[in-house]
Amino acid sequence: MFLKRLLKRTLLNKKFLKNTSLSSVVFVALANAGFYFAETMTGRPVFANTLKVLGFCPAPKITLSGPKLPTTKDEVSEKVDKDEPVIQTTCSAPINLYSLPGDLIPAKDNLFTLGSAERRWKGLQLGPGTLYIEDLKTGLQAGISVEGGALLVDGADSLRIGNLRLTETGIESIISGQDITIGNLNDRGLLSVANGIRFPDGTVQSSAILQGLKGDTGAQGPSGPQGAQGPAGAQGAQGPAGPQGLAGTAGSSGGAGPAGPQGIQGIPGTMSAYYGNFYSEDTQTNVGAAATPDVANAFTFDSPPDGVGVTIVSNSRITVANAGTYNLQFSAQIEKTDSGNDSVDIWLAKNGTNIPWSNTRTWLIGNSAKQVSAWNFVITLAANDFLELMWSSADSAVRIYAEAAESNPTRPAIPSIIATLTQVKS
Repeated sequence: MFLKRLLKRTLLNKKFLKNTSLSSVVFVALANAGFYFAETMTGRPVFANTLKVLGFCPAPKITLSGPKLPTTKDEVSEKVDKDEPVIQTTCSAPINLYSLPGDLIPAKDNLFTLGSAERRWKGLQLGPGTLYIEDLKTGLQAGISVEGGALLVDGADSLRIGNLRLTETGIESIISGQDITIGNLNDRGLLSVANGIRFPDGTVQSSAILQGLKGDTGAQGPSGPQGAQGPAGAQGAQGPAGPQGLAGTAGSSGGAGPAGPQGIQGIPGTMSAYYGNFYSEDTQTNVGAAATPDVANAFTFDSPPDGVGVTIVSNSRITVANAGTYNLQFSAQIEKTDSGNDSVDIWLAKNGTNIPWSNTRTWLIGNSAKQVSAWNFVITLAANDFLELMWSSADSAVRIYAEAAESNPTRPAIPSIIATLTQVKS
């Protein structure tokens, strides 16, 4: 019974092995047919490439009638330089394209392409470095990089966009007769020029002008119709006198004519010329605004005495010793040491009393502004009367400024105020 069962199992196993062997043969035949069909349609070694990806190295293809195979490293390099096929007998393990262990360098210089017109890469990510491109004509390399937000093109002296070329010194068109347009026709922005515009003849325009350059004289036009007769010309010069005629009989005496107009008054007789010339070497501050805003400032003078019949009393009083009509002239250098706009009032006082309608207001516009105020007063004074030039400002930073002498070239000092009083009538 045991031998019978063993014989039955042996027959069943042989039948199973036979069916398995037949199935394997059919699968291998179908696989070979599929690879053969794929290689026939594409012309590529599909099966061999599949084995390379899996890590297998198929035997190299040997052509008996082909050239001699290289046997040394130098012979292999020589055949690579001559663009001849080289049989490789080694095969590397599959490479992980998501994590390359080193540089990605093609096997042949200037032969392979990354992507194609039908199979394109969507993006190319580059780190902080340089993208090098070889010049088609010179063979030199140009580098493209980004530094500080600026696109740098090293190794190239111009950038061409269509028919427009951006060079190291400006913008030009590669077509001599083509205009260069900056902006669109409907743009509302303006073109700002840093210094000016230089024309081919060397002319520089730094601001807009109302009248253009004078053009060449045009050809003479045809004669117009004769105009109307003009007005009579001026009377000609009188001709020479003729010979004197015979004396006639004496006529009767005429009546007296009307009196003529009064003539211009002549130069007055001798008189004493009273005058005074004064100035200040000190910078005068706005004491009234800083301490007592309701008190005005009087211009003061500290120059050596220079005058006849006119003196300075109490530093500010211009005093006359003789009655008469006088002309007072002054000039004051006013400045402010802060920002904003401020006003300064200047008026005339006689014997400590303000003279009506003698005030004038000036303005200092902007930061640390300066201005010279200068005018005159004509006034009649009695003996021992005195005049004072008064000023006031609400800003304590306003002052009457004196400046020291300067050089290159040598210049005298500038007084804070100059005043002269001259008698014009006794």
